[in-house]
Amino acid sequence: MASTPAAAPAAAAPAAAQGSAASGASETAASMDIIRKHAADARWLDALDALDALSADEIDDEALAAEVRHHGERFRSARKAFEDTEDDNHQWQGRTERFGVETAFRYDDEGLLWLRTAGNMDDVDLFHTVAVLREIQLFGEWIPFLRQSCVIKAQDFARLLAHFTIGVRGVLSRDCVFRVAACNHALSGASLFFEGRSLDDDVTEWNGAAVPPRDRSWGMDRMVVRDFYARVSFLSQFSQRCEVVVCVDLRTRLPRAVLDFFMKRLVGLFIWLWRRQSRYVSAHEQCPHRDAIAKDPAFYDEWLRCFTLRGNHRVDLSTVTGRFPHRPKFVEFCAAQGWDGGELVVDPADIEPDVVHDEAPPTGLFARLNPFG
Repeated sequence: MASTPAAAPAAAAPAAAQGSAASGASETAASMDIIRKHAADARWLDALDALDALSADEIDDEALAAEVRHHGERFRSARKAFEDTEDDNHQWQGRTERFGVETAFRYDDEGLLWLRTAGNMDDVDLFHTVAVLREIQLFGEWIPFLRQSCVIKAQDFARLLAHFTIGVRGVLSRDCVFRVAACNHALSGASLFFEGRSLDDDVTEWNGAAVPPRDRSWGMDRMVVRDFYARVSFLSQFSQRCEVVVCVDLRTRLPRAVLDFFMKRLVGLFIWLWRRQSRYVSAHEQCPHRDAIAKDPAFYDEWLRCFTLRGNHRVDLSTVTGRFPHRPKFVEFCAAQGWDGGELVVDPADIEPDVVHDEAPPTGLFARLNPFG
């Protein structure tokens, strides 16, 4: 009879094991929920980090895991493209700086030209910086020689397929079918990433949408974007550093030396134009980008905007403690950085001169970038 109490711990062991198993299952389910939330918010880098922490047996949604791995690895490649830029593996050459924009180039093992450009965008509202890059159908408002641009299919707010044509009709024109995705890395790394590349020539359908056929008429062909990476790093509430790494094959018989020389000198113009158009949008209440913003409240008002509407009152959420449903990501980021989440006021008189097809460019800008000058 004296041995009877000793049986109690032995009997309790299975119950303890069951409790431990239940706790582990609960933690795994919570981890998968976090991964789902990160994926839904386009936080692909955070989602992949969380997925890597799980074993194969703990993953209960293989389709989600495959999607996270696909996008996460692409954005890890994007992040790597901007890190350790002095490393010999990158072999960046010919570093130059014009108008505050740095450019460099390198050739890969296939002899293809890679270009890197980076520059700070000061006195620019992040809200309008994102709008200018996101509204692909309005690229013609600020990119010279762009003949047309459109979104073929938007998979969601962070993934889409675009088609654009650039060049001079009858002389040299190139179109491109280009899929692009965005990664929200604001809270984890104070930045946004973009990555993309062209579809293969034999692809005729993308997520249910027909892909425009390749046009090989006189002076026309389809260029290939081998890889495109971009990073917008937040330096302050109204200052960002923008970096782009791209490899493009124009598919032309022009001597490579001519094309390379031209592209090396002009690639930095993209960031200058991006900044200029962002400031233009900030300074003008009436413009196509403002109209596009008004027509997409789901993204701009509910997801990105600094302010939200509660009843009939505008509330600056950066001054309010606590969490609200659908709290705009920009406000959440500003609060984490200690910024006030206000708006930048830009005087139209302070905007740099426009750059369009039929007007003179800013004095000295094209002269200093002119590859033939």
